[in-house]
Amino acid sequence: DRTVKIWSLSSFKRLDTLSQSLKELYCLAISPDGQYIAAAGVDNRIRVWRIGREAIEGTNPLISSTFAHEQAVLAIAYSNDGQMIASSAEDGLAKVWQADGMRMLRKVEGQSDWIAAVDFTNDQRLVAGRLDGSLGEIPVNVKVGGLDSIGQVIADVPSDIDYGEQPKLEELLRVAELEPNSTVSTATHLTAPAVGTGVIFAADKKDVKVSADDDLFSFDAKAGEQWVLETNAARNKSPLDSKIEVLGADGEPVPRLLLRAVYDSEIEFRPANSTQLGMRLKNYEEMLLNDWIYINGEVVKHFRARRGPDSDSQFYPGTGSRRGYFDTTPRAHPVGQPAYVVVPYPVGTEMPDNGLPVFTLNYENDDDGQRKLGNDSRLTFVAPADGKYFVRVSDVRKQHGEDYKYELIVRRRSPSFSISVGGGNPTINAGNGKRFTFTANRIDDFAGEIRLDIEDVPPGFMVTTPLIIQDGHLSTQGVIYAHRYAKTPSADKMWGKITATAIIAGKEVKREVGQLGKLTVAGHARLLTHLIPDDGSELPVTKLNELAREFTAIKPIGWFTSGESELSMLEDMSLLASGPNPDNDRYLVKYKGDGRMVQAIRLEVIGDESLPGKGPGRGSENGNLVLSELKL
Repeated sequence: DRTVKIWSLSSFKRLDTLSQSLKELYCLAISPDGQYIAAAGVDNRIRVWRIGREAIEGTNPLISSTFAHEQAVLAIAYSNDGQMIASSAEDGLAKVWQADGMRMLRKVEGQSDWIAAVDFTNDQRLVAGRLDGSLGEIPVNVKVGGLDSIGQVIADVPSDIDYGEQPKLEELLRVAELEPNSTVSTATHLTAPAVGTGVIFAADKKDVKVSADDDLFSFDAKAGEQWVLETNAARNKSPLDSKIEVLGADGEPVPRLLLRAVYDSEIEFRPANSTQLGMRLKNYEEMLLNDWIYINGEVVKHFRARRGPDSDSQFYPGTGSRRGYFDTTPRAHPVGQPAYVVVPYPVGTEMPDNGLPVFTLNYENDDDGQRKLGNDSRLTFVAPADGKYFVRVSDVRKQHGEDYKYELIVRRRSPSFSISVGGGNPTINAGNGKRFTFTANRIDDFAGEIRLDIEDVPPGFMVTTPLIIQDGHLSTQGVIYAHRYAKTPSADKMWGKITATAIIAGKEVKREVGQLGKLTVAGHARLLTHLIPDDGSELPVTKLNELAREFTAIKPIGWFTSGESELSMLEDMSLLASGPNPDNDRYLVKYKGDGRMVQAIRLEVIGDESLPGKGPGRGSENGNLVLSELKL
């Protein structure tokens, strides 16, 4: 049934079922310390689970799923020290893996037949049993090292650099293209920062809509310098759908990074367009939050896992649509499109073969990956070495025309941010709260944490502060509460001063955001909800009109009735009615306060032996009464 089941040896009861495997399992191994289980089979993967202290359901997470062989895995075994795992498969290979992180240490070929069994000896030698009946020793001779032995995993944005105050866009030198400029030898040079202007138009083919006219601009950069390259065309109503690429001196694309696939998947159920935030991907049980996923040239980041077979995996948004990371452009994908969970490494990193592809991403962009610029292009370029670089501007559809005008902006990266407030000027029900939202506009790939502090809140109100917009996220939410007896504060003042703080290039940066605005208190809410622990405790009882405080009985100093009934004061300072019993009567009772502020009054009706049915009223049949009005 494609599962691993954990059983209690003392009670013989099933503790958990590990169901992430996609096909039949052939083999299983338990680490010497009993803390890990590894299993493998027909789907070519070795999965490792960490076993919880009680091993009960929900305490045994999957920690790795490694595409280990091209064909079904036949056998696996832990070394006696638990640091290595050996595997063999129908592809005729035996492999040795570092158990911590599943990095392949050794691959052994040239076996006389499939290896059906593997095991380690006490002195860490690996013994293999083959289907042809032969038994042999496989040399290990490997060194178990740290996970960084493959290479340093890189972030999706470069580290922030402070280049100081930069000139405004309108202050940059503007340089018009000089045709022809379609090759590196004829490129128009820009002294960056600058703006290049041009038109994607081949005059000798003006009667042909489709033509391959490319414009090249050059600029100089030193190793490690960060530049933002972007086009301004569609935003100026140009029909150009731009694409930009960075080329080296040889005219070839400059590689940005390598993406090593570690899990494979594919789109299932339905195709995906270029804007939707979710897709249904196979093998979703193995995907973790914040995993990068490569889909036919696009890189997305896993935001929310599928909640079952009938829901989508959700990806981080840009401005309203799915975001493409590493300046890739979101695009449409068909059902069955292969997808891969990937890990990014620097160009030139040597990575052992794991049976899955390694993709090279170049410095290029069609539509801005953050979805801010529409059909215009944008990318962040980090120069790999000192030298001259070339930016190729083209129409992604290979169209051209005299009105296909554009600006190419080459400027320093200046990471920053701004904050907008949603839900300002709130109207809050007394005794309740109202939600508000802070949204970050992250500028030039600034991805750091942003803290928001709120102060200057009037008496009777509470607000959640500080709030944090986490690394790489775009928003956070808080609540402002109004006390049950809060009053609407002065309408002449904007309340709730907001300050945003972040660390950019090692320096603290503060922004005055504004205020939550005017605060208005409305009546009490008609519905209250409670969160209660799932521990069998009693449900809470909501008493909207009863205050959690002591009431003090007050001695009446005078009273009379509108009819012939009589009132008399008893020892507990209550008033007892007697005598004639009219259908309607009105009582007037006078009390003297003791100087304290009266916040609430409670009227109690009390039974007495002299009343019909012992009261509390004087109804002849049941001692009932009807109170129709109370005035103070």
